[in-house]
Amino acid sequence: MATRKPGVGPQLRVIEEVHERLGLTYAEIAASLHADEVALDGWRCGASLPAAVLARLDGLRAFADELDRTFGDPSDERPWLDRPLAALGHRTPRAVILAGETDLLTSMLYALNAGIPA
Repeated sequence: MATRKPGVGPQLRVIEEVHERLGLTYAEIAASLHADEVALDGWRCGASLPAAVLARLDGLRAFADELDRTFGDPSDERPWLDRPLAALGHRTPRAVILAGETDLLTSMLYALNAGIPA
């Protein structure tokens, strides 16, 4: 797999966008990708990303996109991330992200945006 340099390619931009827009720390982003901060740092500096990480990163991007469609304003998104939700077993969306279950959140938001009750 080819090595990607910082700022090149959508996968690496997603890391920075999620960090900035959602206020997730790099440690939280690494956890959501089932990696550690050292690996994340390497990817941010141009090391190649394993296929499994690319798939998780695509899931994180899909979640961020659906979250944007839901709220439209990053200042509204951040408080929601820390609110326990019954639909998530009273976990917070942030906890679900850290568990690497962004697909669950994406599906939930997609259904909400489509008018389907959760």
